[in-house]
This record gives sequence, C-alpha cells and structure tokens, in this order.
Amino acid sequence: MKNKIGRKKGSYSFIIVSMGQLNKKLGEEGYVVVSKKFADSNGIVGQPVIKRPVQLAQEEATQNPSSLPKQEDSPLVNVQSW
Repeated sequence: MKNKIGRKKGSYSFIIVSMGQLNKKLGEEGYVVVSKKFADSNGIVGQPVIKRPVQLAQEEATQNPSSLPKQEDSPLVNVQSW
C-alpha cells in the first residue's frame, strides 16, 4: 500500500496575481515574501526570512498602532472538577 505523502493531486502551491492587486492590498511600501531563487534571478536584494525582524515589527507598530492585535478580555472560566 502506498503512503500518501505530499500534496494531493490537483493542489497547487503558487498563484499568479497582478502588481495592481498587490499594490491595492499592500501599498507601495508593503512587504512580499518571494523565493531566493526568484529574487536572485531578477536582481532583487532583500532580507533573509529567519523570523519576523523585531525592528520591523516595532516600526510598524509605531507607524500604525491599529495593526497591533487587539487584546480581548479572556473569558472567566471556573473549573471545579475535571
């Protein structure tokens, strides 16, 4: 019996979007993750993705405080027995 590993038949990992769509959603200063191979082949230089850079997150938070996740009150739960 063959193990089912990997993508299912008919699934896809990439889609094509226009620059217009990206600009509407992200604006001129938005960030997009691309493969290193794509960047190298197009002469694009950027930061490697290791983790979200702390400095970038701090800059975004100071420029756009509404982008921070909203902290909602946690529900009060009283568990008396399991």
